[in-house]
Amino acid sequence: SKLQKECYFDEILESLTRKREELKFLEDGIELFLQLLLKKVIDDRIAYENNKVLRVEERNILKEYEKVLERRKAMLIAVEKQRDQDMDAVCEICNDGEVTPDNQILFCEACNVAVHQYCYGIEKVPEGDYYCTVCQYFERKKISIVMAKKLQNGASTTRSPSPLPIHCELCPQKQGAFIRTYTSNQEQNGTKLSKWVHSVCAKWHGLRFLNDGKKDCIES
Repeated sequence: SKLQKECYFDEILESLTRKREELKFLEDGIELFLQLLLKKVIDDRIAYENNKVLRVEERNILKEYEKVLERRKAMLIAVEKQRDQDMDAVCEICNDGEVTPDNQILFCEACNVAVHQYCYGIEKVPEGDYYCTVCQYFERKKISIVMAKKLQNGASTTRSPSPLPIHCELCPQKQGAFIRTYTSNQEQNGTKLSKWVHSVCAKWHGLRFLNDGKKDCIES
């Protein structure tokens, strides 16, 4: 009927009016909230701009973080380079890259020379870093540890120690897998006087090891 329709439209109009008032209330509340939020952002920005100490601290933190990223990147590059080198490594003595479980190729942590266990007389793979005979003789492990700490602290330094103060008595090559020659007077006034030759040079010249098992010293 007509009366029922009028009542129905009145209810709809009343509901819409109520919804409009609720929406207006929410809009007023949101507007106030946004105004307060904007004011806080502006106040924080002004306080930050006026606080020179805080800006300097943040810049220093960012610089330190960038240095950390650079060191991490350099370490990743070094690890990748070392991994590639390990894959292509050959023994300095036999010039062969084949390895077996009981005859691995080891790299000296100080001079990076690569040798087979059997070729260089290494009975057991060390649990920590490996140092060849000559680097052990000149105590280069201590130098490597100091340099590693400097690198960790971000110091600018090369990873490897300075060149060894020796040369092969049988060839002009200055790098490689060295072994010591036996001399009766190994030290004089605290200075080590031992002479050195390459393992491969000693083998080619028919020189004999004092100890066939250890292979760290030959007859001169």
